[in-house]
Amino acid sequence: MKQHQPKNMITYCFVSISILLLLTQPMVATEITENERRENIQIQHSELTDLSDTSSPMNQHLGYVIDQIQDKTNSHRYTASNWYLAQSFKPSKNPLAKIEILLELKTYEENQLTIEVAIRENLSLNNPPLTQKDITLSNADYDATWLEVKYDDVKLTLDDTYYITIHQVGSGDCYWYGNYEVDYYEKGFAYGYDLTQNKWQNLSNMPVFQKFDFCFKTFSYGDNLAPQITKITGPSLGKTKTPQQYTFSAEDPESENIYITIDWGDETPTKWLGPYQSNEEITLKHTWKNKGSYIIKAQSKDTAGNVGEWNTINAIMPNEKEHTLFFQRIIHLIQQFLL
Repeated sequence: MKQHQPKNMITYCFVSISILLLLTQPMVATEITENERRENIQIQHSELTDLSDTSSPMNQHLGYVIDQIQDKTNSHRYTASNWYLAQSFKPSKNPLAKIEILLELKTYEENQLTIEVAIRENLSLNNPPLTQKDITLSNADYDATWLEVKYDDVKLTLDDTYYITIHQVGSGDCYWYGNYEVDYYEKGFAYGYDLTQNKWQNLSNMPVFQKFDFCFKTFSYGDNLAPQITKITGPSLGKTKTPQQYTFSAEDPESENIYITIDWGDETPTKWLGPYQSNEEITLKHTWKNKGSYIIKAQSKDTAGNVGEWNTINAIMPNEKEHTLFFQRIIHLIQQFLL
């Protein structure tokens, strides 16, 4: 037996060091191929839409794509209580399927707040809009949120000027956010209609502004594929009550900005984080309170709202005492065979 001890010692040392390295190296989630992306997005939409309904636009289209966008704000906003507010735009895609506008919305006590959101060919309030949706809210308290308004498909003439108009009905506050420092959207302007003076004003002509646009997005349909989480790295073994660092990235096929959400496996509330650039590395820390084995899940979506599939890795969090004893045993085992 003594003649074989050196060989066994080398073998045990090698195995012990390999185990140590394996347990301490970062885990990496597998990448998703382009074919898998297409399969995932088709599954996603087939779950959300009745494909037997021939009137559904999703029978002809995979998802929403952004047409026109102005999403920059310096926190300047206008109230819609005594004004009609409008933003002009020139579409490049058909049909218009939905819009999003960046609003601050607040209601008081049991009062309801209704926002009239219309698409118009011109700014004459005497003419009916092309389409209009009335959004009624109660118990609203949003500092700045993208309000989504879906329309039955609206056929527009490409490159003609159209207007998004909003008006507040009822008690509460409704403010539309915008930007006045830089001309981020060259195809349109922001307008305000003063009900006391019965006339529209181009807000860019006001002395304090160089150029003013409200924050908005218009959407049509198209083959806009959802972004997918392509990378998750971080420790597979850590300690409870100690922050653990993980790095995530997601790729969007159309190179749109992305948002990510993380499910840490411990019932921590999740929320969308971002926006980030496609393929940008995002480093986050998380602390687990209780020992156990956790599945970390990450998901991404693009600015059009297309949501990708979950990607996962596993992480084991022993408590600090167990974590220390484990590595002490490994080190002791290595020392025994080196002596």
